[in-house]
Amino acid sequence: MLEKHSSENIKTIDNNKQFNRKQNKLKRFFLTNASGILCSRVFGFLRDAIQAAVLGTSIYSDIFFIAFKFPNMFRRVVSEGAFVQSFLPFFLSAKKKGAFSVSIFWIFLFFILILSILVMWFAPFITKILALGYDEERISLAMPLVRIHFWYLILIFIVTYLSTLLQYKNIFWVNAYNTALLNIAMIVAMLPYQFQTSLTEKELFEAVYILSYAVLIGGVCQILIHFYPLYRAGLWRLQYIGMLSLKKWYRDSNMTISFRGIRFGSKDSIACHVERSEISHIESNSTLNTANNLDSKQNLESKKSIDKNSAEVSLSDFVGCVDIETRSYLKGNDAVSISNSRKSTKETTQDSRFYTKAKHNILRLLADIKAFFKAFFPAMLGASTAQIIAIIDSSLITLLPNSDGGVSTLNFANRIFQLPLAIFAIAISSALFPTIAKAIERKDEKIALANLKTAFWFLLITLSICTLGGIMLSNEIVWLLFERKNFVREDTLQVAWAFIGYMAGLLAFGLTRIFSLWLYAKKQQAKAAKYSVIALAVGTLLSGIFIFFMRYFSITDGILWELRYFIVALAGSIGGVVLFVFNIKAFGIHNFLAIISHKKYAFYLLLALGVTFSILQIFKQFFHIT
Repeated sequence: MLEKHSSENIKTIDNNKQFNRKQNKLKRFFLTNASGILCSRVFGFLRDAIQAAVLGTSIYSDIFFIAFKFPNMFRRVVSEGAFVQSFLPFFLSAKKKGAFSVSIFWIFLFFILILSILVMWFAPFITKILALGYDEERISLAMPLVRIHFWYLILIFIVTYLSTLLQYKNIFWVNAYNTALLNIAMIVAMLPYQFQTSLTEKELFEAVYILSYAVLIGGVCQILIHFYPLYRAGLWRLQYIGMLSLKKWYRDSNMTISFRGIRFGSKDSIACHVERSEISHIESNSTLNTANNLDSKQNLESKKSIDKNSAEVSLSDFVGCVDIETRSYLKGNDAVSISNSRKSTKETTQDSRFYTKAKHNILRLLADIKAFFKAFFPAMLGASTAQIIAIIDSSLITLLPNSDGGVSTLNFANRIFQLPLAIFAIAISSALFPTIAKAIERKDEKIALANLKTAFWFLLITLSICTLGGIMLSNEIVWLLFERKNFVREDTLQVAWAFIGYMAGLLAFGLTRIFSLWLYAKKQQAKAAKYSVIALAVGTLLSGIFIFFMRYFSITDGILWELRYFIVALAGSIGGVVLFVFNIKAFGIHNFLAIISHKKYAFYLLLALGVTFSILQIFKQFFHIT
């Protein structure tokens, strides 16, 4: 009994040590992600500050953000959630990981290339969708930039794919830091214009073009930084093996690909082909044996006529010798034929086995790919609610009367809002997801829930402080980041109001990031997508009603006009709250109550908010922007 109790204690201690090791590893991954994202965001704010100083909130700034909006949204959606959350669970469960990953890469690359080519052809239509309220003159200004920026989709997908492979090996720093290269490329492109006192219309348009090409250069740099870590992790070898496997399966299965689908050569037809070869081989040997038999008889008759009167060798002895030689010759050819036949039969069996195995592997791979894409598109929708709301707001805002600068105002405000969301929510969800997915794969929900609980309280405390600080210091933050040269005080106040509207939804969007991991790890992406559609509908409906109300009554002054950007941003935040409620429901009320029932963390939260509020109130007594 004592030995049993002792063994149970040892097992408990080992489990605690294992959990503590995983917690420490998660903290290390989070710090790596957070530091990299912070570095990237610092360069991003430096880029925004230079861009705001050069372009301000002019029409040229607007057309750049319109052209960059969709590729940038694609970057955030794919690299910060959708692809990773769909790819990793299926990659972990795939038997042939190399073949699966290579197949996904080439399928994506093909369709993104087709999409980019279509955008080249239909750029005017795409630009009109991105800027609903623009006239033909402004559409013509934005259209060339849209064509340039859409090629960034290919580059950012390659970046995302390579980063996801590294995350499988728990290498997070490359994904965290690579965005800094994009920002650095754009900063370098804007520096020559930063030191000019005034810019003409032509120079402003030229600056926007150079900035757009800098986006592509930055994308190439983002790809290159992945090469050496992939080599160290042995992932290039995995890709090479995957390519070889696909090539071998294609050859062994006699597969053909057409617009009608994928077809395999019949195993029976392969066997019949080999059997026909064997039969023709045996028939040729039989013909040879018959010919040799006839030649022997002819030789025998000639020998008879020549040696008929010979007394040295009797005719019967000679005939016996010839018969022995003939039978020996025929027996040797039959032996060769039987040996070749057996060899061909063995090859037939081996070919048949290769065919069956290759066909099985391909069918399994196709099933995995189908399941992945079935999960990916809902995941893309589920992980991109905040980004899609932002791009819809940017498009709808162009419908307001006197809307010049509106797109830039919302974009600058959203950029600040994305900082705490990325540093804390996205960083910890990116580091947490591989752990959650592996725990769910092992049916170990206890470990998954324990990790979610730690992440929840950390995010609740940090994002609550950020929300309070962002709302109280909205004017001061925008002033510090952007107000210089062409970015004036009026722009500061408008961006600050929009920033407050976005910050109202920071907690909802941030906490949704970790609770949605539960759905993605369980491959319930369709459910996550349904919740996102509802949240998008709520946010879009509210902002759409307000904008069309303002447009219909041509309201260009008064309190509604002053708060127009705040109301549009707040509508998106309300959609985020709706999304959070649905995710909690899917996660389970019982599980959620178990996570939030922590008195010590609740006390820390109240204490942190009280201290933050007091410090900021004292600070605003000495410095504030109005």
